[in-house]
Amino acid sequence: MKIIKKLMYTHSAERRNPSVLANHSTLAEGETRPPSEESFLWLSLVLFFISYFFLLHPFGGTNSFSQGTRLSATYYGGVGMESGSVVAIDASGNVYLAGFTDSPAGIASGGHDNTFAGGTGFFPWDVFLVKFNSTGVRQWSTYYGGAGDEGGSNEASVAVDATSGDVYLAGTTGSNTGIASGGFDNTFGGGSIYGDAFLVRFNSAGTRLWATYYGGMGEEVATSVTTDVSGNVYLAGYTQSSSGIASGGFDHTFGGVWDAFLEKFNSSGVRQWATYYGGPSGMYGTYPFGVVTRPLS
Repeated sequence: MKIIKKLMYTHSAERRNPSVLANHSTLAEGETRPPSEESFLWLSLVLFFISYFFLLHPFGGTNSFSQGTRLSATYYGGVGMESGSVVAIDASGNVYLAGFTDSPAGIASGGHDNTFAGGTGFFPWDVFLVKFNSTGVRQWSTYYGGAGDEGGSNEASVAVDATSGDVYLAGTTGSNTGIASGGFDNTFGGGSIYGDAFLVRFNSAGTRLWATYYGGMGEEVATSVTTDVSGNVYLAGYTQSSSGIASGGFDHTFGGVWDAFLEKFNSSGVRQWATYYGGPSGMYGTYPFGVVTRPLS
């Protein structure tokens, strides 16, 4: 298994402070400067229009999707507010939707937790995960959260293991109970704003198999999760903790401000290795946007 293509975005003082740019207007031969935020914006627009064109004007094919015909659509929410964050599809065509909710009803049915836990801070939301079959019929759904806040980072990620059909949900929590069970770390590390990252594994019927916190005494935010063909799972995010994160991986030293992190667990939730990734970059830091795996070619 060859891993990992990490998609990262590194802030620096040069990108945020025009006066710094003015003092560094001349580049040495061979020196490069990170692309500007405007470049990222234009690239995003170009990719959007390319995707839109190929969806509505495919090269060949006669099925409904290739013709841009809507097959199904649904609202999902209760009397409160919901924010959809990510969607994943398994090999059987089932669809998983994850997001955030502060609705005490109308969300969970037949899954791991049917009770809204809420919270006491600025973001008293729970994460939710819902499974639909290929025709849009709900199979099960669950809240995931404790007495703290799970909505502070507005980041969640879902991955489906192709071998077992189990589904992984990653997010961020300020709850010191109600999150971890039978995984790598059952103890909340800390953090007064975001808290710890978490990773939970459900089987295809919505039963929780194991769950873990991941974090040190600072703040952690989970941004992405993926699996490989051997059933291992990889969690990416960013951290302010200078300890309790890295072990056996590429870099055990915290760079400062915010570092990216990457962890590998086996299918039983046992950590295989973990690494920081980042350096001192002004007042901002290094943020991973995603993680993917691919088979060896």
